[in-house]
Amino acid sequence: WAHTSAVLDRCPQLAVMVGHEPHLPRLMRAGGVGTICGIANLRADLVRALLAPNVTAAAEQRIEAFVRVAFSQPLMAGFKSMLADQYDDPHWRAVRAPLVALTDTQRHALRDTLAGAGLDSMAAGANR
Repeated sequence: WAHTSAVLDRCPQLAVMVGHEPHLPRLMRAGGVGTICGIANLRADLVRALLAPNVTAAAEQRIEAFVRVAFSQPLMAGFKSMLADQYDDPHWRAVRAPLVALTDTQRHALRDTLAGAGLDSMAAGANR
């Protein structure tokens, strides 16, 4: 955030965006324009809540929890596992070498951790 804040201060003519979703509400309050993010591909609902003019602390906590859980796994394998759950299609779990798909144990742990945080990856499929 320090870098983004400095850019906003020094270059007010720029349309500044963030790529780290938890910074989005702060950016919007500071005059930024939006985000370039990957999480919206999985959980558009979480990102949409951050763009609300009256973004709540709960919405900010939910995105932080999602980032913490989702990024606890190898990024692409974890995201693809979540997509497989959302679409009920195991083909989404495939990754190309040198990446390695999550093991069944890792997939179940990811799913359980998301559910325990109130972020059930399967329920997010309603946003597709």
